[in-house]
Amino acid sequence: MNTLYILYPRNNGVMKYCECGHCDELIPERNKNGPIRFKAGHRPHKVWDKTATKLCQCGCGKIITKYNKDGIEQFWAVAHNLRSINHGETHPSFKGGRIRKPSGYIMVRCDGHPRALKEGQYVFEHVIVMEKHLGRYLTDNEVVHHKNHKRDDNRIENLQLMTKKEHSKLHGEERRDPLTGKFI
Repeated sequence: MNTLYILYPRNNGVMKYCECGHCDELIPERNKNGPIRFKAGHRPHKVWDKTATKLCQCGCGKIITKYNKDGIEQFWAVAHNLRSINHGETHPSFKGGRIRKPSGYIMVRCDGHPRALKEGQYVFEHVIVMEKHLGRYLTDNEVVHHKNHKRDDNRIENLQLMTKKEHSKLHGEERRDPLTGKFI
């Protein structure tokens, strides 16, 4: 590396080029802690084989490049490192595949169900209870009504199968003022 001597009072005027290999910036040769090799935030330039490959360490068998675009060694294909994290039943916080939504409804994990929501294959528990009672999936026009209006009470005695039209009519009548007949 070339060393330049210019007027720089803090280190007796000695400057040199950053050794990162990416830039041509001048930096002081020393500071109070000793010699300086790189400008702040720079790191050594590594020469790596961009064609080197290896197997993903998650066990999927996918062949990946050994180094990423910054020359840092990779161990997994994109997002495959997440496979080593416990999911579902093996996770320490697993609660049986049941969650309570802020709306008050209970949802149950049910992979592959036709009504499963996109956020992790969860289905409303009242739908599952009614489907098991009927022995079939609900149609697109059917809804399950909670008779006592408690969204987490999913006993079959509290559930009623209705069409969407009947359900809307029922809740519309509940919102009418009994004296005036107007909606509240």
